[in-house]
Amino acid sequence: MDIFTDLMKKLQKNDKITLNVLVMISESQSDYESIGKSILLYYKTCTNPESIRWFLTVLCEKDENYLEYFSRYSKLFDSKNDNLTNLFSKYKNTKKIKLSPPPKENVKTDDLMYNILFEKVQCKLCGLRYKENDPSYDVHIEDHMRKTRALDEKSTLSREYFSTFDGWIKNMEKITLNLKIDKIEKVIYSGGTCLCKICGHKIETVWDEEEDEFVLSTGVKLDEEEYCHKSCVI
Repeated sequence: MDIFTDLMKKLQKNDKITLNVLVMISESQSDYESIGKSILLYYKTCTNPESIRWFLTVLCEKDENYLEYFSRYSKLFDSKNDNLTNLFSKYKNTKKIKLSPPPKENVKTDDLMYNILFEKVQCKLCGLRYKENDPSYDVHIEDHMRKTRALDEKSTLSREYFSTFDGWIKNMEKITLNLKIDKIEKVIYSGGTCLCKICGHKIETVWDEEEDEFVLSTGVKLDEEEYCHKSCVI
């Protein structure tokens, strides 16, 4: 603290280097009241009051803790009307009253009232509420998911209002082939597992009452012992 006092003694008006050192030392101290007392004691008997007032003005403008502390002793600095006294006056006039929150024990909630007014289950997306185990809540969530997927895809299916000739006959070959396949006679099959020659998957067999035999439900015969799904040849 002796070094701090020596710096205050050396401080002269417009000596910014010494001023900055004093400000840095003051701001680095957690116990600002101890620094404040040292400044007050020195100010009462100092020979450079103008320089100290300049130092206090800069310090209080930077640190509100010092502003609050020295404003308690503003009468000591009222001898002159300068930036320091104006700073104290402005601080006192604009000082905010801090309202403390009410004690927790005084804050009461009526759980029964909330249970009556609001359902327990709430949608996190739109805020709608539902009763517990309400199936409509699941439907509501699925609707949100469907709308989200639609927004993500951002694509719609459409076609021209007046289609071209090629557009009308585009699927004619496929439709004709489907009609022919539907007219194909039932394929009787009495072997083991029947695999599709094209896709390699199993072709289901069912018992046919009219034929009194097992037939391939979705299969057609290609060659002597080769079969495939109807859908694979479309």
